Amino acid sequence: MKTLWRLLVKSKLNKMFSEDDLTQAEKDYINSIPSQNSLGIITLLLGGAGFMFGNNHLWIAIISVTFGTISLRTFDKKEHDNPWPFYIGILLGLIGIVLNLTQYSHMAV
Repeated sequence: MKTLWRLLVKSKLNKMFSEDDLTQAEKDYINSIPSQNSLGIITLLLGGAGFMFGNNHLWIAIISVTFGTISLRTFDKKEHDNPWPFYIGILLGLIGIVLNLTQYSHMAV
């Protein structure tokens, strides 16, 4: 019964999200829309981890700031939409470093 249910759901999803119904002009328009840089999302997640755990584990914040500054060079305005995940991730990592240096904890124990 579960296999039949999965097949039905999968076929419905394939019908909903298939590109067969799109014209070539619509496919070209979708491909021309700027996308998000995946390294920016990784930088944002690492920066969040550096902010959360940087007051106890300095190496997480240092890795997030280092990765963010190195990967910021991969941002291309023609292909990608938003540089802010890089900026926010680097800033959160820097805040984690400052929290460690001042021995301050933002988390309730």
